[in-house]
Amino acid sequence: MNTSIYSKAASFIKSIRLLALLSTLCAIYAMIFVPGITQAAVPEESIQSRTAVVIVSEGSELEEARTPLLSFEQAVQEAYPKIPVLRAFTNSAARNVVRGTVEDTPSLPGALSILEDTGYTQVVLLPTHTLPDQGTINITQVARSFETQPGGLRKIAHVLPLLGSEEDAYDVAAILMDTFPLEPKSGEAVVFVGKEIEDGGSLAYPALSWALFRQGKRGSLYLVATAQNEESLKDCVNILKMNKMKTVKLVPLVTVPDEYTQDLIYGKSAESFASRLSKESFEIQIHREGLASNEAIVALWRAKLQKMLDSMN
Repeated sequence: MNTSIYSKAASFIKSIRLLALLSTLCAIYAMIFVPGITQAAVPEESIQSRTAVVIVSEGSELEEARTPLLSFEQAVQEAYPKIPVLRAFTNSAARNVVRGTVEDTPSLPGALSILEDTGYTQVVLLPTHTLPDQGTINITQVARSFETQPGGLRKIAHVLPLLGSEEDAYDVAAILMDTFPLEPKSGEAVVFVGKEIEDGGSLAYPALSWALFRQGKRGSLYLVATAQNEESLKDCVNILKMNKMKTVKLVPLVTVPDEYTQDLIYGKSAESFASRLSKESFEIQIHREGLASNEAIVALWRAKLQKMLDSMN
């Protein structure tokens, strides 16, 4: 990277502390989300036959946003043909849109009830969430309520979100840089734009930013920003100008960009992230697909699922 980027290194140094805090939070998160229920050892075939996977997402009212989720589900099912894979939408509006169609999707309590009624005793929840947030906390609360019911599901394990650990941040950064390569000193930059997240999830943004900084080629510029955060936008503009960037590619840092996210990042409104950057005389390029459309990211999710399934066996 050039010297002007290094001049911003001080702002990244605090990310080291945030990385440590993120790792601590994720360790606590894992202790809460993966209950330690001991069971008698049984043959692997027996465990597999009583285990199911539920892919949990917010869902979407937009068909083009649901398509990657369905493809993701299909990829997981193909990887585990002997294990039933269900999907659940946590957003009631998304469920209402597909109700009565071939895409009919239950809520998480509905999906767990189906598995409980059909004799399954172990379930792995695979959230398609990018960050730990209130949504993942709600998922855990639902899971806990089912585990406490006598004679039903005995163990519900919970895969951490995509950016659930420091290691995840480096893995995702490597994939993103490979997907969006930059020629050093080309005057082009890539900005990954996410939504403002509370409950500690936003710690994943500086973690990813630091991983991109550490692994990026000298002279290339990858940034992470949040669409609703004024300070994030100002920092982004300042760094882009300092490094004399002319072209900026915006990439949604979300699983699937719903209508709200699209408006925030690259909507036609004068307040969208793209519009405000455009006012600063940058040429704006838009990448409209979310992370669920990236095969390497999907493979990373599958690897996280595999680790959880292995731990249950």
